[in-house]
Amino acid sequence: MSGVSGGALNAVLLSNFTAGQEDAAADRMEQFWLDGTHSKLYQSWWGGILRGLFWRGGIYDSSPMLSYLKGEFSNVNLQRDVDIGIVDI
Repeated sequence: MSGVSGGALNAVLLSNFTAGQEDAAADRMEQFWLDGTHSKLYQSWWGGILRGLFWRGGIYDSSPMLSYLKGEFSNVNLQRDVDIGIVDI
């Protein structure tokens, strides 16, 4: 399995299932993305956008996303080889 950025998340989720379990893997990936749409994945910095731009390295605080991802991937048990890429614009 391989993926970059959001595709890397899919690759890890899919690699958690063995060959032949693609239907279950697809259900898990769908649930992951649906849960993400109903989760708070970012928040404003104390001090607002200017604080983020000049002192924090980004307009928004993405720490809620990190918490979400840690929770979602805490029980990953890789069943396939995985090659992922991460980007930061």
